[in-house]
Amino acid sequence: KGVAKIEHVQKILKGILRLTGVVRKDSMGQEVRELYEQFLAGNLKAESVRIRLKLMRPALRMRMNRAQ
Repeated sequence: KGVAKIEHVQKILKGILRLTGVVRKDSMGQEVRELYEQFLAGNLKAESVRIRLKLMRPALRMRMNRAQ
């Protein structure tokens, strides 16, 4: 059950943030890591994670562009 949750979160993150490979928690932004941990703990449903990540997308992209 835990593996299925991790795989589900990885699919969401890959689709929204266009990540490749294995997602490491230490490579995530603080906001994304908090969502990930809340989802794994069963405190958030997948749809809630999707919506929150979509709302974060502009700020995350801007941050990634500044880092390049």
